[in-house]
Amino acid sequence: PINTRFKHEELEYILRQSDSSALILQDRLPKADFLDMLERVCPELPAFPPGNLRSSRLPALKTVIAVSSRKIPGAYSYGDLFQMGREIDLKPIEEAVRPPQKVSILYTSGSTAFPKGVMLTHNNIL
Repeated sequence: PINTRFKHEELEYILRQSDSSALILQDRLPKADFLDMLERVCPELPAFPPGNLRSSRLPALKTVIAVSSRKIPGAYSYGDLFQMGREIDLKPIEEAVRPPQKVSILYTSGSTAFPKGVMLTHNNIL
């Protein structure tokens, strides 16, 4: 999860610092245009097919999934994600997941400096 009040500089910092390979984002809220923020940080997004992003500023980021009513070039839609999930055998994935494995990073607000990440495990979340 990323604080919805962050600006594009914080978004870039978090995506770089966490080595995120995928990002799921809502395109906008009433006072925030998240797609615009991502395009500032990753202008290459529309040039690549979904899942094959190559960004100079975010080298680990390969996949963007957009929750949006419109098609976002370079990103999978949320519907695409569900469709791909229907074609996957979940048994091997379920067997590979272990409670102490890290699953998410929650970032602080960064009121005095850049945000700091707290790694959460499956146990922490469940």
